[in-house]
Amino acid sequence: MTTIICENDMRKYTIMIDGHSGYNPGNDIVCASCSILTYTLLNALANMDTEEFDSKEYDGGFVIGVKGTRETWPEVKTVIETIMLGYELLQEQYPANVSVSW
Repeated sequence: MTTIICENDMRKYTIMIDGHSGYNPGNDIVCASCSILTYTLLNALANMDTEEFDSKEYDGGFVIGVKGTRETWPEVKTVIETIMLGYELLQEQYPANVSVSW
């Protein structure tokens, strides 16, 4: 199962994506969907003006930390909320393979 946890503390988001969905190993549309959402999030945040931004990739997951500036906070928040909506849609369609909390 892929688990996505998003926490927000004082304009700083921490997003943890962990695990393989296990939907269909070798041809896993759920894992591919989670991956494209994650890479979209990473690229969007990397191209924004932020106070802090870091990401760590490991086998089966990512940890992303980002803090928007006072000016860019609304934009950072919108990007994160949009991607989180994508993860939630996957959870609705594949509840045995994706778990989202935020």
